[in-house]
Amino acid sequence: MLGLQGIYEGTSEFTEDETCEIEIEAPDLIPNCVAAILLTSRPGLVMKAENLSRAPIPSRHPGINGPCPCGSGQK
Repeated sequence: MLGLQGIYEGTSEFTEDETCEIEIEAPDLIPNCVAAILLTSRPGLVMKAENLSRAPIPSRHPGINGPCPCGSGQK
């Protein structure tokens, strides 16, 4: 993550080949990095999230007379 920040800011010490490789792999690596950071910094939050996966997911579709989920207030 810090390497990507350095590339973005133009302060990276990576070679051009390394930068290209990082940019190609970044979309696949970032979610795992974020998950690892979250697990390390807030393990209680991760445990709560694991419990949510077992809970029923409410429908995002409005009922027949329910308001639009976009927040416009229209039906």
